[in-house]
Amino acid sequence: MKSLKNRLHNAIDLAATAPSSHNSQPWEIVLFDSREALSSLECFGINLSSSALYIAVCLNKERQLRSLDCHHLEMALSIGIFLENLSLALHSQRCCATFCWANSQNVVIKGISSNWKPLAIIAVSDSDHDFDTAFLDKRITNRGPYQQQRISSDVQQQLINSNSLLFNDAKEHCRICFVEDSEKISRIANFVSTHAKLEFTHSKAWRETYKFVSFGAQKEIGLPITQLFGPLSTLKKYWYRVLFSPFVMSFLKHTKFPETIAAQFGQLVATTPALLYVNFHEENPDTLTLLKGGALLFQLWLNAAKEGISFHPMSIVLQHTDICKAFVKDHGLPRGRSMFFSRVGYPQFEFPPAPKRKNLSREIHTI
Repeated sequence: MKSLKNRLHNAIDLAATAPSSHNSQPWEIVLFDSREALSSLECFGINLSSSALYIAVCLNKERQLRSLDCHHLEMALSIGIFLENLSLALHSQRCCATFCWANSQNVVIKGISSNWKPLAIIAVSDSDHDFDTAFLDKRITNRGPYQQQRISSDVQQQLINSNSLLFNDAKEHCRICFVEDSEKISRIANFVSTHAKLEFTHSKAWRETYKFVSFGAQKEIGLPITQLFGPLSTLKKYWYRVLFSPFVMSFLKHTKFPETIAAQFGQLVATTPALLYVNFHEENPDTLTLLKGGALLFQLWLNAAKEGISFHPMSIVLQHTDICKAFVKDHGLPRGRSMFFSRVGYPQFEFPPAPKRKNLSREIHTI
């Protein structure tokens, strides 16, 4: 059997398929290897084991979304999603992950770059567990049209019962609900049509989003324009690059153009047989609770993929506080901090996966 460190590296490469807001992939890995670095962990109440490896999963501030207040939540959820994916990937390597500590007070750890904020420390040890990673690749965002096939109540309940492998109490902090009533879906679609234009008219947020969209050669970070609009010719990619540039959009936002795009989002919602809403019970969840929410969300997404079900997040209605409050109130959704809203269903055709960082294990920083 390969060494524990080699299996950790394999698991990290598998975990790189995790989804994240804007496909920003804001995670970085630090391995505590030296005696001094390991000793520093005792300050956090971690009882060290000589048979385990210890890693910190950090938020890379250079890829952190900042333009909206909600981005703090989105970044923590993204790290939580990665942690859950890593936990599953470790199981596939006959290892297990044990959560040790979450950074709720902006603690700085010596030896870690000031541009990396450690959010969690994980112990990795040998295990007899196993996990089939085949479904990790099947979990993708599908922004295309969905079939009208209804998701059975049994499958819905199975998805509602999803829970995290890493945090076995994650379900206690979150609520998962489906919306199937056609009248309610129609009202939500109208709401999306009305407010989705903010995706383009909020100048600061759009400038940040635009940086994560690629129009030419595919990059490992961010989203190709084809992820948003499907296959495009080279000429059309260039046209979209100009059309959606922040400079041009600063003029177009005063026209009907953003409303036209928003109406297309609304139409996608209107023709979807079901919608998914996930929220925290608390209004102000702490860092650890946010990580647990992300971990639960990934298991929910993965369980859906196993049933052939896709998600298409529609985050715009959750990203602005006043709009989010109106969205929850107007449509009778559960109270608490909103986490995730998505179209959900059986896709009409496959959608290409977003690009990911290759050989993430080679980017591990050892201290």
